[in-house]
Amino acid sequence: MQELSSQTSSRTAPVLRHDIIVRTDSRTAAPGLRLDLLVWTHMVHAVSDDQLRIRTAVRAVLTSPDHHVLLCRFEFPQRRTVWTPDDGPINGPNIRTVWALPGGGVDPGESTIEALHRELREEVGIALHDPDYVVGPHIWSRRHIIPFANGQWDGQDDTFFHLPVAETFEPRPELSWNQLNDEHMYELRWWTISEISEATAASTQTGVVMAPRRLAALLASLRDNGAPTAPIDTGV
Repeated sequence: MQELSSQTSSRTAPVLRHDIIVRTDSRTAAPGLRLDLLVWTHMVHAVSDDQLRIRTAVRAVLTSPDHHVLLCRFEFPQRRTVWTPDDGPINGPNIRTVWALPGGGVDPGESTIEALHRELREEVGIALHDPDYVVGPHIWSRRHIIPFANGQWDGQDDTFFHLPVAETFEPRPELSWNQLNDEHMYELRWWTISEISEATAASTQTGVVMAPRRLAALLASLRDNGAPTAPIDTGV
């Protein structure tokens, strides 16, 4: 298989931030009849990279000798405004399912490796000081511009480290599942590359997303070519 490019893509087009403002407007349609209208204002404005609120994060590519990889299932709420005749505009949930590699945000004062240790202990239940687990090289990088559900961030920079394991194992997170659910995480599962490829192909029908989108191709390249000489830009 041809080795994937290790160069980071450049972006020349400006990043657009979308703001939706919703308000009600009461108007008289006929004598004795008033209508409550829902008025949407869609404001789009360009922002430069230095204006974006980007979270720094770290993730682990845990692979077994038989080429399985450990993924987490996240259920992210997306807010949408709906209208009911009785209650007017209300916000309703719209769930987006994403399978991603374990990891998360780097806390203030943490290095990326320290954050990786903490995230794997909390989400997977492995301690990286155990000699069975050796952190490999920084193999991939990813910037994803997408507003977070909590409104605090405009996107995320992910650093991916390869972490080969001797065999697949049953994850035992340090955090309770109630705590993990609060962080939108609901499942841990080992996947084959072919399963990831099939799920990616079916995403337009199922709505289930693999992150990054070309995860199957990235893993196949890692399997066939080994770690890249420089981190690969995964794309979204």
